[in-house]
Amino acid sequence: MPKKSEIAKHWREKIFEIGLFMDWGEPACWSCGAYDSENDITDPNTPFNEIFLAWDKQKYLERCHIIPRGLGGCNCPGNIVLLCKKCHRENPDTDNPSLFLKWMTKRKNFGTRRYEELKTAFTEFDLELNTLNFFVYAYSEIFFNFVEKKAIAVRGKYTDSTRVSCLLEWLEQYNTQELIKQLPNEMQGYVKKRILE
Repeated sequence: MPKKSEIAKHWREKIFEIGLFMDWGEPACWSCGAYDSENDITDPNTPFNEIFLAWDKQKYLERCHIIPRGLGGCNCPGNIVLLCKKCHRENPDTDNPSLFLKWMTKRKNFGTRRYEELKTAFTEFDLELNTLNFFVYAYSEIFFNFVEKKAIAVRGKYTDSTRVSCLLEWLEQYNTQELIKQLPNEMQGYVKKRILE
């Protein structure tokens, strides 16, 4: 099985031909764009060949066969792309490479998918996913401490439904101004402005 850096090098020019853009110094899932910036190359003087070595450090990226091994696909760089675990699980396992590449280029990015998941969780509790609710949910350390007291993390994390149910209780205790003050200082002005629009 080739290294991730070898796969990235193989695709460095071909990736644009299939309609994708890739910043090789910021390793990301080739389908949804999910990334972890911990191993990004930030030095603009880094030699091009060394940039690809950052791909080997990305534990969240998996090697995914375009044509599965069980259908005759090889372990060669041209038959392998780098996907996050979620995209790897959900990719089409067929012997048609053009349909695989179509799926990969048309898949919604992780931000859009994450927003839809979060919106569903809010809707299930008849709660609006508005600017204030989202920022309290995502950025209020005081709220997160409340979640830790009221709920339990399963497999190391709180589900969206757990956090949204805690948010319902939390919102009942505070008015809008008090909620805004719970946010980090740099976010308070932005949230106030969005609420007034």
